[in-house]
Order: sequence, then C-alpha cells, then structure tokens
Amino acid sequence: MNAKEVIDELLPSLNEYIRMKSKLDLCLQLLLDSANIVSDVKSCISHGELFKAYKNFIKYEKCRNDLLELSTDNENDEQKFIARHFNDVELMAEQIRGVIRLALTCTTGNFTKGNGNGYDSGSDTGYVTDDMIKQIRKIIEYDAKLDANNEMRKNNGLMSFLNRPRNWKNLCTNMVPNTVKIDMMHIDGISSGRRSDANDFRIDHDTAYCDELLAMRKYFHETLLREAEFCENLKKFLEMENILEEANNHITSSNLLAAIEKLVKVESKRYHLLAFAKSHNEFETINKLLIPYYEPIEQIYANFINEAKYYCIRGIDIIRGKNSQPKKQLEVILRAIEIDEKIDKLYENNQFKLANRPHCWREMLFKIIEERVQQRVEAFQIEDRKLNQNWVTRNLEICRLYIVEDLYAAKHFLRIFPKEHQLYNNFILFYHNGIAGKISELAKGELNKRELIQLLSWIRQYPGGNMLGMPFLEINTMALIQDRPLIERSELMHLFDMYA
Repeated sequence: MNAKEVIDELLPSLNEYIRMKSKLDLCLQLLLDSANIVSDVKSCISHGELFKAYKNFIKYEKCRNDLLELSTDNENDEQKFIARHFNDVELMAEQIRGVIRLALTCTTGNFTKGNGNGYDSGSDTGYVTDDMIKQIRKIIEYDAKLDANNEMRKNNGLMSFLNRPRNWKNLCTNMVPNTVKIDMMHIDGISSGRRSDANDFRIDHDTAYCDELLAMRKYFHETLLREAEFCENLKKFLEMENILEEANNHITSSNLLAAIEKLVKVESKRYHLLAFAKSHNEFETINKLLIPYYEPIEQIYANFINEAKYYCIRGIDIIRGKNSQPKKQLEVILRAIEIDEKIDKLYENNQFKLANRPHCWREMLFKIIEERVQQRVEAFQIEDRKLNQNWVTRNLEICRLYIVEDLYAAKHFLRIFPKEHQLYNNFILFYHNGIAGKISELAKGELNKRELIQLLSWIRQYPGGNMLGMPFLEINTMALIQDRPLIERSELMHLFDMYA
C-alpha cells in the first residue's frame, strides 16, 4: 500500500488546508514587507539599535491588533487563530523587555560612554551607554502612552489590545529607585521635541493597507475553516473505526496481536501525514495539529508495554514450557519490538521530532530478560562446602545443564525470526555475561585446592563440545570467548597463584 492510499481519506482536506495556509503566509509576508516590518529583531538588538527593534515590534503588534479588531466579538476561535500566527509579537516583546531589564541592572554604577553598541566594551561591569539610556527612555515613554490608550479603549467598551498594559514604566521605576535615574522615568506623554520619533511608529491607513488587512482577514478565516475540516476528518477516522478503544480492549483481553495491528495502523497514518506535510514545508504546523489526537495513543502503548513486561519476566519459563498460548504472546511481543524499532528509525531518518519517541522498547524489554537470566544463574547454587566437598563441581554442572537446555529452547523458539535481528545472539550474551559474573564471584572466594581444580577444569571445558560448543547450539564459542572472556586474565592468574 503506497503512502497516498494510507492517508487517502484525509488527503483532500489536508491539501486544502496546506494550500490556504500557504496563501495566508504569503499574504502576511507581503503585509509585513509593505509596512517595513522586520519580525526578527535580534540583529537590531545586537547592534545596539533597541529603539529600531521597538519600532518594528510596535508596527507588528499594530498589524495584529488591527486584524483582531476586524474579527467580530463572537469569533473567538478566529481571534485565537490570528493571535497564534502572531506569536513573534510576544517573542519580540520579551526580547526587548529583557534587554531593558539587563541594561537597567547595569546602571547600578555610573553610566559610561562606550563604543556605540549600547555597552561599554572597556568595562568589566557591563555599564550601558548614554545613547542606550536615551533609547530606553523613548521606548518607555511611548509604551506608557499605548498602555494609557488601551485603558481608554477598555473604558469605552472597545476591544483592548492583547497583553496590554505591559507596564514597562513600572518595571523601570522599580529597578532604578534613586533620584538620578527617576528623572529618566518622569513620563507624562510624548514631548513635542520627539514628535518625529512618534511618527516612525505610524502605519499609514491608506486604501492599500486596508485592502491588505481585509485580504488577510479573509485568508485567516478560510485557513481556520480548512484546519477545522481536516481535524474533523482525522477525528472521524480515529472514532469511526474505534481504533484506540479497540486497541485498548484487545490489550485488556490479552489479544496483543490485534492491539499492535491497530496501533501500527494509526502510527502509519501519522507517519504518512507528517511525511506529506514535510514535503510541503509544513511539518511543525501539522505535527501540532496531530498532537491532541495522538496523545491518547501513548497511554495505550504504556498498557501494551506493561503487558509485554509480564511476559518478558516469564520469558525463559515460557520458552521452555509446553503451553503454546504464552509462546504466541511472546512471539507477538518480539515482533512488536522489531516493528516499533523500525517506526523509531523512520522518524529518526526523516528527522521527525515527536514527543515520547523513540520508544526504545528493545533496550527496555531485553534489560528485563537479561536481569531474569542473571537471577536464574545465581539460583543455580544449591550446595556449599558444608554440604558437599564437591560443591563447586555440583553447582557448575547444574549450571551447565540448565544453560544448555535454556539456550536450545531459545534457539528453537527464535528460529522464526530472521538472523539479522540477532535475538538468539542476545540470549547467548545474556547467559554468557551471567556465567562470567558467577565465575568471577567464585574466583574471589577462598577456595581450597580441590575447589580450584574443579573451577579451573570447568572454565577450560566451557567452550568445548559438552557445553557451549555443542553442535546443535550453533555458537561460535572461540569468537565469543575472544570477544568477551569468561574470566579476566588477572583473575585467572590469581587462581593459578592460589593453586601454586
């Protein structure tokens, strides 16, 4: 099934949404260009042109507010949609406010004249220049007037400006309480000597600007409708087939195969939708739209993995047992691990950054199996020196028998999986590491000569035909021992020294 067939029922509404959003983005850019607005003010700030950055911010804020004013009172969704597309306005406000705060913090000492970028490069204390202080005063002065206008609008029953009052004047007054700097904050409106500065903030309300606003409002309205239509279709897809509910019910009834099939179907939709969005440079937009609808899936995944943990803890007993039903469940879980790992890889290769991904199920569940193997190896010791003078031989022989039987059972069970998945090799390493830990523990104990001989003899026979070298296990024991020695050379030499 190709990508278009997977998302066939969602593609028309998604195409329409992306088409309208592209028109909206273009129209917005043209509006900003015609008003000489730069939405990224970082370069202005870095060059000490804080007032220039503020002028761009005010113009950008005014465009947003003019668009919001065109929306009627009962169109809250549209107003929220418009505000969402003007997130840069508040980002610019935070950047400018942060620079003002930093600059006034630096004025706790004497003001010094610097190199023109707003800060004195010859001072370690970061004092600001007189020019920067003048820029800040003009900003605070004009912003206080906008806050006052906002209060007048509210009192007259008109829509107030978003996120106003900003109260930057109060911020500055609180930060510079002494009389020298309070003079800078005595703001009662724009003085006649700075009327030209105020004119720089104006956007001419000519016919062209009004037409652009109306066009923008139309595109915002149409794009919002297309977004709602796409979201409704996505919701219908998830609810009509009851995919999420059915997947959860399947897990509850231990029908893991049916559950993972449902989850893969939903995940396939998400992947192809995001791939389509990426091809149209709209990945972030579509991903944000999908998040509310895909958040419930993570809880279903969590329920699935909890069920999987139960079977992995009992994995060795299941493999060795005669009951076919638990074996089928374990097989489904191992296949689900492989499928989910491929999904993780797909997202990673396409640079899709999603919350809660990658799942890393293989590492999580194989860690559980490895810990269970370790516990099993530790449980092989049933006797000590007090009960049997040949306790080392006895315990290691029990260890050998169980390991050979466990690995044979694992090999027989895992033969249904492709060799490149390395599942059987993982089991071999789990047991080898567990045995190595057991041998190291014995080697560090106080052994007599009889026990040393028994231990050294078992170590020598470990890769041979009576242990891991048994033909039906198909283990390359020499490569295994060379890559991961059963016992460190220093510990082996210590055993020889003890014997001598």
